[in-house]
Amino acid sequence: MKPLQAMLAAGGALALRATLRNPARTINEEDEDEEFPGLPIVPTLLCAAGWSLFAWIGLAQKDDMIQTDEQVEIASDLSDGGRTITIVTTASVPWLTGTAVNPAIRAVELAKLDNEVTLVLPWLLPQDQPSVFSGKVMFQSPAEQAQYVREWMKGLYPLPEDEDEENEMLLPEIRFYAGGYSKEVGSVFPLSDIVKALPQNTFRDMLILEEPEHLTWYYYGDRLTHQYRYVVGIIHTNYFAYAMNWAFPVGLVKGPLLWAYNKWCTRAHTHRIIKLSDAMQGFPRAITANVHGVRSNFLEIGKSTERDFSHDFYFVGKLVWQKGYNRLVPLLKNYYRKTGEALPMEWFGSGDDANAIYESTQREVALHNIICRGQAVDHVELTNFKALINASDSEGLATVTLEAIAMGKFVVIIDHSCNHFFRQFPNALFYRNQSEFIGAVQYAASHQPNPLTEAEVEALSWSGAMSRFVDAVQTKQTRGAVDNFASNALARMMKISSCKLFSNPEYAEIMEEVKREREGRDTLRSYQVATA
Repeated sequence: MKPLQAMLAAGGALALRATLRNPARTINEEDEDEEFPGLPIVPTLLCAAGWSLFAWIGLAQKDDMIQTDEQVEIASDLSDGGRTITIVTTASVPWLTGTAVNPAIRAVELAKLDNEVTLVLPWLLPQDQPSVFSGKVMFQSPAEQAQYVREWMKGLYPLPEDEDEENEMLLPEIRFYAGGYSKEVGSVFPLSDIVKALPQNTFRDMLILEEPEHLTWYYYGDRLTHQYRYVVGIIHTNYFAYAMNWAFPVGLVKGPLLWAYNKWCTRAHTHRIIKLSDAMQGFPRAITANVHGVRSNFLEIGKSTERDFSHDFYFVGKLVWQKGYNRLVPLLKNYYRKTGEALPMEWFGSGDDANAIYESTQREVALHNIICRGQAVDHVELTNFKALINASDSEGLATVTLEAIAMGKFVVIIDHSCNHFFRQFPNALFYRNQSEFIGAVQYAASHQPNPLTEAEVEALSWSGAMSRFVDAVQTKQTRGAVDNFASNALARMMKISSCKLFSNPEYAEIMEEVKREREGRDTLRSYQVATA
């Protein structure tokens, strides 16, 4: 028996003994000098039983695959390549959200570093796809979606004309887990044990969870750190901030509960957490680093000295209030009051709050010059706009701001920890209050942004992002006995209490199709592709 387990068991036994010694007696003036008569029987029995159960679920399990400082240092070292890496994320192109684009590119970049990489994506039933893919049913089978993702990746890494096929690199293998879209949350959630979608016949080396808290909120399997040698979680979304923005008093209840549950999930299932910025809540064993880059076509635009900006201001983002629109509208109203001008601006995106946001632009005179395009768009196509205005302070690190900087545009952003990474770029215009917002907007309207320097290109590129990622993943920090105990206990309690958010019998048939295609068809296997 482990020392900590023995200690906890002994505590439970002593509590039980104290209860049974004299359960019916109470302390009174007549027996003040006598020995302590015991504790009330029912509460103490419950405490003893709970304490012993917690000790059992926390310690009567196997430990992580790595135990010593030397083992964790080796397992977290990506500098030499040759690793077997599985990446699981919560979204997939053609949904051009950050949790779809960045993990896909990271998978390709890791493959370029001579690693064997598998990218695991959510498969949505056709009836769920219009909610995510701009109102369209895009795919009738996982094979169709896998092919689409590969073609999208190939477009990012075109093969130079003087290269031959022998120099092409393998794209990541693509697998799917059953996913369901929640309109209330605006996100995709796993409908089954994600581990069952992962490679079963390969060495389980490194697992990268893009949005680890999101992926494990309803996970009911064994601890992922028991199943993989090293597990890294990358925090994309500031869910705590979103929860706190719920209407009073729901936000005050949901926010703290989600804050605690996020820490619970990540402690149980990861060795290392990477936060994109310090706007995120605290997590166990966390480091802050921007491990995202931008596609090369953005950077080519940003380096150009010949640019024609025919429009001034715009924003690209999902049309939900929490994506910054709730902060932007008051700023635009104040801009109108102070200047007498309704700022011309175009908003691109689709989402559940599209109608409400559109109606607000019709009601308010200050917003009459706002054009709601109401459609998702590839940001790289918007080359004729000079300045992005992003008022959000709830993002971890806004991909749309990163892309706008990469295109050599001005960005008007709040002085907040979520935007700390952008302080190194002169085209980033910060404001702290409504007056400074007006000043930043007027400066952007009357000046021209600077083309990117080579140093700025490197900081924004995926090459720079991967260097930061390799450094951030590296650690010598192992779990102590108490940490391992807590992680085991939390994971077991999740396994006992978790239930699926969705239930749809059609997914059983769909995942059987995924399995058949994976085993018998080339379209779900590794695919040769060129690299830049």
